[in-house]
Amino acid sequence: MTLRLTIHDCRKAGYCVAGVRRLCEAHGQDFRVFVRQGIPIEEIEHIDDAALKRCIEVARKERGNGQGV
Repeated sequence: MTLRLTIHDCRKAGYCVAGVRRLCEAHGQDFRVFVRQGIPIEEIEHIDDAALKRCIEVARKERGNGQGV
């Protein structure tokens, strides 16, 4: 199963919901879809954004480096 970045990962990384909304807007992601479903990490890991990379790192630590959810 694909590892997905979720709003919970971003919150654990220390970002507020408004900050995550701005992050989604900056990178062309639908915030509402992100909150409901998350985003597959492989679709966004190429983006050079420190905040996004921190959120991805939290997701991988929480669920095991992309080995499933």
